Amino acid sequence: MSEGHSPEPVPEKNQKGRTGSRQVGIDLARGIAVLLMIQTHAYDGWVSAANEGGKVGFGWALSRSVSNVPAPLFLLLAGVGLELGGQAAQRRGQPPEKVRRSLLGRALEVIFYGYLVSAIYSLIEWKFDVKVLLRADILHCIGLSLAVCTGLIVLRSATRWRAIGLAATALLGGLLLGRLVPSLSLPSWIRPLVGLVVDVPEYTRFPLLPLVGFCAVGMVVAPSLVAAEKRQKPWHCLGAAALFVGLALVCGVLTQKTVAQLGGRLSRSHPAVIWNFLDGTCRALATAAVGLFLAGTLREGSPIVAVLTRLGRGSLLAYAVHIPLCYGRLASPIAGKLSMAQATPIVVALMIVTFAIVVGRDRVSSARRSKA
Repeated sequence: MSEGHSPEPVPEKNQKGRTGSRQVGIDLARGIAVLLMIQTHAYDGWVSAANEGGKVGFGWALSRSVSNVPAPLFLLLAGVGLELGGQAAQRRGQPPEKVRRSLLGRALEVIFYGYLVSAIYSLIEWKFDVKVLLRADILHCIGLSLAVCTGLIVLRSATRWRAIGLAATALLGGLLLGRLVPSLSLPSWIRPLVGLVVDVPEYTRFPLLPLVGFCAVGMVVAPSLVAAEKRQKPWHCLGAAALFVGLALVCGVLTQKTVAQLGGRLSRSHPAVIWNFLDGTCRALATAAVGLFLAGTLREGSPIVAVLTRLGRGSLLAYAVHIPLCYGRLASPIAGKLSMAQATPIVVALMIVTFAIVVGRDRVSSARRSKA
């Protein structure tokens, strides 16, 4: 989702002779996440909860079963890009401090885009609620996660252990602060700032804690993902995907049992969030493995590769484009009025329109660069 603003590896040629500034399998995985993101929001915004064929049945259950993949995957892949970007800069001989300053600048760009997108949505709706303008959403979380991981991990000693420690600390910190913050009487001016870090009602959708842990995990697994793509053993990747899906199912069951045992409901301050975090991690890794499988089995110029990689590299724009069409004023003619069957062709149309907008943006950018 960080389209062009998360660190990228330097151009390298793999065993199939592909070149480019990105790993193809990683971009394919990000493209899959974009499609899952669009269907998640579109069905949620358009499908009726009351009508027959609405938010019930197999189709709705299938949609919801993958609805929690995009956020962990985008964060995990942001960590992958951060690690690969740091390694690439190190190979070029750049000083670590200079590399970290550059990567921190990119992280701040992502945070800026988060607030910009919120402002654009407010303009579309013509409602300027501070709780919407300053709400911590996925782009804010990605940017902050990149900033924290850059400062604490990139090009420092024992990076893997630092990343594992950060993920564990994020989970523990989220549990403790998530229970403490609601009991505090926070001034109104500080609530949006605290909401960037931990859940604050009405100001938070995606807090830094514990979600920065996904970014840290991405830094840990980055070398393995690159090595898996270079080995060109796609069926091994598909087997790994199946394994991670199985582990995700186990973690899902453990999440439910923990909530049932301890009571309450699942939240980021409930102990069951530990299993839920592992569930999200496994789902993200399973999708990344599918991306590596596709990279190893499909021709470089095949339509599937072309579409998914383009969407993956345009994930920020795809995010900004589709949300107003799923919720709010622009979606009002169909919001909450359709069955799954009625919504499905429109969901596909939205995916096509989003792809066309990404392609159009890329062509405009290419034309500008050629003139320059």
